[in-house]
Parts: sequence; structure tokens; C-alpha cells
Amino acid sequence: MFDHLTRSQGNPWSLLHVRQSELGVNRGSYQSSRTSIFQPSALTSRTIWVRVLADIPITRKPTEVRMGRGKGNPTGWIARVSRGQILFEMDGVSLPNARQAATLAAHKLCSSTKFVQWS
Repeated sequence: MFDHLTRSQGNPWSLLHVRQSELGVNRGSYQSSRTSIFQPSALTSRTIWVRVLADIPITRKPTEVRMGRGKGNPTGWIARVSRGQILFEMDGVSLPNARQAATLAAHKLCSSTKFVQWS
């Protein structure tokens, strides 16, 4: 599963989800955390893997609509993140830059995360 981590040149870093229960991260907060990771690690030899995909639609019916007649229209997407799941992996980034990027991304998410170094 993590074959690419053993073949890398440097030390890969990861942002790990450590919440006690499952979590649904909406697409907006996850997208903003992803962009905050890409900005400080603007190096030419960097590689960043995004390990979560927002693939669950959230539907909502308009207000004051009668019951029945099926589900409502999709209003957004969420990603189901389980406890201990890796959210982002970075390679080719120095340790201070990786920690800074992971801290910025963790502030955008609505759960507790942990910075993990693979050896």
C-alpha cells in the first residue's frame, strides 16, 4: 500500500487523522486545507499525495416543500474520514516546511490531526 514511500529519496511526511470517531469533511474545508499545503511547499522537487476524496453527495429539499416525491437536489459533497486515516502525504519537502504546511492544513479542518514522519 505504501510502496512509493520506501522508494522515495528523502523522508516522507504525513498528516494523520486522529479523531476518536468517524468524520465527514465537507469539500470546502478539505479544499482549503489542500491549497494551504500546496502554498508553503512551493519547491520544484516536491510530491504531495491527497489520500481523501469527497465522493458522498449531500442532498437537501427546498424549504416548505411537501413530503414525498423523492430526494432533493445535491447541495454539496463530503468525504468520510475514519480514525487513523492519512489525509495528505508529502515528499521532497524539508521538515520545517512540511510541519508548517501540516499546521496550516490542520487549522482548516474541523478535527484533530497529527503530524507523522515515516522512516
